[in-house]
Amino acid sequence: MKRKRFPETQGEMQVRLESALEAFSYAWGAMLRDGIANDGEHPTWPPNKEQEQGTVAYYLSMGVRRAWEVEQGMRQQWGATEGQLCPWEDCAHILAFPEEGWYSCGHCGRAVYAEVCEGDFEDYHAYQPGGDRSVPEFPLPVARNLGPSWATPEEMAIGWDSKNC
Repeated sequence: MKRKRFPETQGEMQVRLESALEAFSYAWGAMLRDGIANDGEHPTWPPNKEQEQGTVAYYLSMGVRRAWEVEQGMRQQWGATEGQLCPWEDCAHILAFPEEGWYSCGHCGRAVYAEVCEGDFEDYHAYQPGGDRSVPEFPLPVARNLGPSWATPEEMAIGWDSKNC
């Protein structure tokens, strides 16, 4: 699936910033290994030791610290990005859940049950209604939409109208 050029939701912005910070961490690690940067005896993330002004290490560490501060503010204001794919195959957007329970998908609007997962790879399992999981009568909180996933059908990645559910 082709990625949209610009993120359209808070969740998509947050996920892209997290991805950028991950790439920066690899670059910073390579600079430390190659001796281009020095973060003291016990390197930290984000880098906190001042680098020689005017060097690549100086500008990268300064940019990383600012991006990391913004990412921390996003977590405080919007919450974390732990979640799972919407279980409806014609949607499959990535959803963030603050806790276990029933939600409305932030993209397609359908009911999703999020269950905490104790595994190493997933934070939650997401289920459609059915079996012993019946949707409660009251309005459901909306799960944050973090954008399309690898499983989102191309035609549903953009422009989905929840009236089509």
